[in-house]
Amino acid sequence: MTGHVIIVGFGPAGQRIAEALAEQHGSTIVVVELNPKSARAARTRGLSTYIGDATSLEVLEHLRVGSAHAVLVTVPDPATARQVIAGVRSLSPETPVLARARYHIYRWDLTAAGAEVVIDEEDEVGRHLASAALRILRSGQDAGGDKSP
Repeated sequence: MTGHVIIVGFGPAGQRIAEALAEQHGSTIVVVELNPKSARAARTRGLSTYIGDATSLEVLEHLRVGSAHAVLVTVPDPATARQVIAGVRSLSPETPVLARARYHIYRWDLTAAGAEVVIDEEDEVGRHLASAALRILRSGQDAGGDKSP
C-alpha cells in the first residue's frame, strides 16, 4: 500500500471526503474507523476499511502512514484528533495532515499538533450562512422590493 489517502473517521465528514476523492481524484482511499456500523458503510462503498483506533501508533504503522499521500482526520473530539495528528507526525513528519476542528477554540491546538490544514467548522458555517443570506437578500433586491413583512 502506497500513495493512498487515509480518512480517520467515516461519519458525515469522512463520507463527503471519500465521495469527492473517489469522483475527482481516483485516489486509493483507506478508512480507519472504530464504529463497526460506520466501517460497514465504508466497506459497502467499496473502500478499504480498517476497524481500529487511529490514536494507536501500531494502527498507523499498519496503515503505512509513511507512504500515504495524506491523512484526513475527521473525528469531532479534539483530544482524539490531536492524538492522531501527533501519532502521524511521530511516524511520518512529511505526510500532509488535514483535520476538522469542530469548534473554533480547538483550531490552534490541532495546528500546533502538526496539522497542515485545519478546517474550522464554526468559521465555515458562518461563511456558508452569510453566503446564503446574501443570495436571498440579492434576490429580494433583484425582484425590486423589500421582502420584509
